[in-house]
Amino acid sequence: MLTQERLHSLLDYDQSTGIFTHKSTRRRVKAGSVAGTPHHNGYIVIGVDGQLYGAHRLAWLFVHGSFPINHIDHKNGIKADNSLNNLRDVTISQNQRNSYKHRAGRLVGTTFIQTDRWKAQIAINGKSTHLGLFATELLAHIAFKAAESKLLAGVN
Repeated sequence: MLTQERLHSLLDYDQSTGIFTHKSTRRRVKAGSVAGTPHHNGYIVIGVDGQLYGAHRLAWLFVHGSFPINHIDHKNGIKADNSLNNLRDVTISQNQRNSYKHRAGRLVGTTFIQTDRWKAQIAINGKSTHLGLFATELLAHIAFKAAESKLLAGVN
């Protein structure tokens, strides 16, 4: 199991940019070079001791000393942005709520339907809850954000 100490001995991490760099030269890698490569799913992956890790998970280990308890969510929806202020340890449900943020330029919690309306919905414990139909995407998003605020505050 990879430890924070082992990670610190191999890589440096810039919390503001989310970029890892190699500390020493070995084989095909030069000291100071950027560590990691984009994966087909949009995440950055880094090989450490023969195993691939998501850079977002390594950032968490690097700073907090342990891997996240749940899942790492990229707040801004950009999977390659591993700056520390963009990462948070969340449940699957919380992570899914943010997963549609940047698809097709749509606002979170909204879907355009054929009747020239925008549907608002939110996922709660893996189940989608319909919040209503709205004339604009912005109104649907506002309904989503209101439901999300109530959910996060524990109000039913």
